[in-house]
Amino acid sequence: MFEALLKSFPMAMGITLSPGPILAIVLLLMTNKAKINGPLFFLGWFIGIQIIASSILFMPGVIADHGGMSDHTGTTKIILGFILLVSIFPVYLKKKKEGGKAKIPTVFNKLDKFGPMKIFIIGFVFSAVSIKNIALSASGAAHIHTTSLIDYFETLLAVFYFSIMASLTIIIPILLYFASPEKSAIGLQKLRNWLIKHHWNLVMTMLLAAGVLLIGIGANIHMT
Repeated sequence: MFEALLKSFPMAMGITLSPGPILAIVLLLMTNKAKINGPLFFLGWFIGIQIIASSILFMPGVIADHGGMSDHTGTTKIILGFILLVSIFPVYLKKKKEGGKAKIPTVFNKLDKFGPMKIFIIGFVFSAVSIKNIALSASGAAHIHTTSLIDYFETLLAVFYFSIMASLTIIIPILLYFASPEKSAIGLQKLRNWLIKHHWNLVMTMLLAAGVLLIGIGANIHMT
């Protein structure tokens, strides 16, 4: 299982280092409903990743006869990688339009007014309705699928651990908040300001890294 998690680790890091969801959980933990909404956001986020990653295990055509990933899978990764690279351009234009200063989306300012179900759905949408996260979740699961594991249960367990790794930047702030709400408040405020200040650069960097990663993996599949 360690081999499977090691192969999928880069994809998990590409998911967890997502500026938007990190900012969302930080803002949630700064509200009066943090103890309820923080875990619910994480649950929605986690389930979204689990659904995408687990579905790859049942999808035909992912694995080739030789046990590795099929050329079709490699081509799909390359296409998704290019889509992510192209999507950097509109982000750059938006950054230029706003003078390099990111504005907090309206929905973020209303997080403290949302009920439990809406917070859960927002967490789910952040993970399951994102081209970058869908591509990386599918890629990570495909790598796990091609690794020689003992049985199907162990494969599902590896996908579960993959989802945990892909949720670290959501889990850690929550744990720190529950460990010491008062002390974490200062850190959360600083992190909030930093994420807002560097939002566009962070988004473009992550799209670039994820795009290059997927294209590289896809090209490697075709060459093996």
